[in-house]
Amino acid sequence: MTFNSQGPSESDLGKDANVLIMELNKGFQSTNLGIQCKTIAQFPSVLEKYPFPVVINSILLKITQIFCDG
Repeated sequence: MTFNSQGPSESDLGKDANVLIMELNKGFQSTNLGIQCKTIAQFPSVLEKYPFPVVINSILLKITQIFCDG
């Protein structure tokens, strides 16, 4: 990760957000209900850490898909 005088760059935060979204997807695809619940419980902290529209949209679409699919 590259740091400038103000902290991590926007591109680094975007890469971190993409990795995090992939990890969340893996949690949702787990057959273990506990892991799925833990993944959902992580959403508030993820949204606070990465308040980017793309991240928020991806997470909300995933939540919608989960609840529609049952």
